[in-house]
Amino acid sequence: MGTPADSEKARSRLEEAAREVFAEHGYQGATVREICRRAGQNPSSINYHFGTKEDLYRKILRQVGPPEDAPPVALIEEASPRQRLRAFIAYFLAETLGGEEQPWKARVMAHEFAAPTPLLDELVQGAIRPHFEMLHATVAELLGVAGDRTAPIDQLVTDHAFGVVSQVVFYRHSRPVVERVARRRYGATDMERLADHIARAVLAAIAADRRRVAACTRQRRAEAEEVAG
Repeated sequence: MGTPADSEKARSRLEEAAREVFAEHGYQGATVREICRRAGQNPSSINYHFGTKEDLYRKILRQVGPPEDAPPVALIEEASPRQRLRAFIAYFLAETLGGEEQPWKARVMAHEFAAPTPLLDELVQGAIRPHFEMLHATVAELLGVAGDRTAPIDQLVTDHAFGVVSQVVFYRHSRPVVERVARRRYGATDMERLADHIARAVLAAIAADRRRVAACTRQRRAEAEEVAG
């Protein structure tokens, strides 16, 4: 009978092997047999240590996604909306470009996006949505429409929030092409520069829409006053 230390080593080997296999084949293509073979464990070990293949994948997927606690800097209440936006972008870039030593994460997510499993809903609800809601609220403040959840305004805020995300995600999913076109590697040393660049572009777009929204609001008020008068 193994010791607790032996059990922990076996569990660690299984997790490491699972990362490799899920990164190569995705959830559907990965097999318990192959994970156990690479880990040097018998086929029943996943059931013993994790429960099921799905339970093991859930654990790996949680390691891939953002942590369920929000970015500390972005939660500082006294920070301005601009500071919170910049902090969010920097945090997200760090998650994207700072994980060069763990390329398996991007491959696992690529498989998950191509063939979503039911566990993607758990990841979105537990980790991704809270971050997005924080970003959404920050963008709403910058647009001057905080608290306005009417459909057109909410969609505008959502579009800008996804615009932030898309500019960062681009460097993760298009990185091989980006580096070949730019003829240089992108990594942790680029994060501050890219965070500033993305923040400037986003703030300029938001400022333009803020002026447009304000003008429309003034026009609606004037029309309402004219009708009332």
